[in-house]
Amino acid sequence: MSLETRLSALATRIGSAIKALGQRVDSTETRLNGLEGAPDLYVQPTQPVVPAGAKYLWVQTGLGADGNSYTLWIEDGS
Repeated sequence: MSLETRLSALATRIGSAIKALGQRVDSTETRLNGLEGAPDLYVQPTQPVVPAGAKYLWVQTGLGADGNSYTLWIEDGS
């Protein structure tokens, strides 16, 4: 198998993993929205604008050379 083919297959798997993460995040967000006092959840490329001291979860999307990477941030409000 050529390097190009292997890289293409890897990119496809990564893309599928990102889509699956998005679905899980949507599901988690739905559950969190139903919980009293649960932190807000943001899935976006830029840091959310929130009041000082706010607690929230942020999935920073669009990272990496191909834009398919992400980071999870947990803000405790401190």
